[in-house]
Amino acid sequence: MPGSRRESKTWLTEDSGPIDSRSMLLEAAQYFRLDAERATTIWNEVSQALNSWRILAKSLGFRGTDMLDFESAFKCADS
Repeated sequence: MPGSRRESKTWLTEDSGPIDSRSMLLEAAQYFRLDAERATTIWNEVSQALNSWRILAKSLGFRGTDMLDFESAFKCADS
């Protein structure tokens, strides 16, 4: 979610709570029937796709403060 208090609204499991890191996802890869190599590949593909979020946002009419408002949602602390 964008904003000053960055947080995930998506839970990995009821026990683990909201997804808060890359390592949390990679540790749970087997739950999704993925080995570590495939999970890392998927992470890298998604990360690369998100690098061009600004291009898509501009094509949808986002400008100025709109872009700044959403920028924090696309930053990854541990990419």
